[in-house]
Amino acid sequence: MSYRWKDLPVEQLPQGEALFPHLQIPNTKFDEDGVYQVTVRVPSTEAAQMQTLITEFRDEYHQFTENEAGKDKKKADLPFETEVDAEGSPTGFVLFKCKAKAKGYDPKTKKKWDTKVPLFDNMAQPLVTERKIGNGSRMIVAVRLKPWDVPSLGVGLTLTIEAVQVTHFVEYKPTEEKEGEDFGFGQVEGVGIPEGADF
Repeated sequence: MSYRWKDLPVEQLPQGEALFPHLQIPNTKFDEDGVYQVTVRVPSTEAAQMQTLITEFRDEYHQFTENEAGKDKKKADLPFETEVDAEGSPTGFVLFKCKAKAKGYDPKTKKKWDTKVPLFDNMAQPLVTERKIGNGSRMIVAVRLKPWDVPSLGVGLTLTIEAVQVTHFVEYKPTEEKEGEDFGFGQVEGVGIPEGADF
């Protein structure tokens, strides 16, 4: 098999819940060029087939690199993990970690250019909105399986975002704009702040 970029397989993750999505504005916290990213939370029963596919593709590339190098190589962590609760018990969900560089780069010309994640709505039409996609949105993410070999980490694989279909849109709200209901709070009997009180 060829491992050139254009020959790498593109797969759709099962529909899941978006966690910490940066799909319209890239995250520049650890990379000044920016990275688009999202973690997709999928029920374990629906994730199993994709987990197997990703693992097998990583293992095939691992074998390929060992054959090319003529020596053993370690395996890096896979781009998914079983979600656990505060006690360390499985919750019944799998977390797929997806990302894509926010800038393209031509090594010949040394030029960079901005990239965008193609976004589509539940009707498979382009998603055009000024509102930010927030936690709890549901989506289907198309990813390219990009294998890599880094001596310090081993042989691994990145789920590179190709496009995203947002099937249920939940708008991002900064913490200061959220209401009690956003945190699961309801009205309870008690004593509030007296009118006119100055704290």
